[in-house]
Amino acid sequence: MNIDNAELRFLGHGAVESYGLSWRTEGTTGKLVNSAVSNNYFGLYSYEVGGLVVTDNEFHDNQLYGIDPHTGSHNLTIERNIVHDNGKHGIILAEDCVDSVIRDNTVYRNNHHGIVLYLRSDRNTIEGNDSFANASQGININESNDNVIRNNRVYDNMESGIGITQTSRNNTVETNQSRGNQQDGIRVVSEAALTTLRQNTLGENGRYGVYVDIDGDVDIAGNLIFANRSGIMLKGSAVVPDNDNAIFGNMEASIATG
Repeated sequence: MNIDNAELRFLGHGAVESYGLSWRTEGTTGKLVNSAVSNNYFGLYSYEVGGLVVTDNEFHDNQLYGIDPHTGSHNLTIERNIVHDNGKHGIILAEDCVDSVIRDNTVYRNNHHGIVLYLRSDRNTIEGNDSFANASQGININESNDNVIRNNRVYDNMESGIGITQTSRNNTVETNQSRGNQQDGIRVVSEAALTTLRQNTLGENGRYGVYVDIDGDVDIAGNLIFANRSGIMLKGSAVVPDNDNAIFGNMEASIATG
């Protein structure tokens, strides 16, 4: 199913398979381009779909999610959309959504996180997005592995800019700007392991530039960390990083442990 230059409103409800605009089952694919999607139960939902292209649309005021590829959807392109004022997350890939790209979207004022990878949503790339003024985190990676989060601008979110949480492993967070968030620039917690934080700009956040509370490995290198309450906070068994980071002008400490 291909949809171009349409207005899609007031579709769907909470019953199973009744979410509104949906693509379902392996072998199904299509495009949604140049369209406005608003006031639906879900803005867009997919299930086991490959190769879906979602570009140059606006998603707003949907009851739950703006864009929600789900359950085995793969090889998706989600690009240049404006996603705002939705009831939960702006964009979420959930439950085995793999090998996809979320690129150059503007995501703001959603009522939970801006962009989410959840539950084995592995080998995805999140790049070049602006995610700001969301009620929780700008970007959240939860129980998902081998993802790359790069060149995003994440700012003025009510919690942290970027969160790597739960059992997420081997994720790379590089060359992002995370500034002015009410909590931390980047937050790595729970059982997340083998996380790389490289060449990010982390400034003017309300708490820490980087907050780490795990027992796994985190590689923190080449970051610019300034004007936060403290530059880096390390808890658990996290290892103090070497001097490869530029940490300056933070109110309390460059690197704190506790």
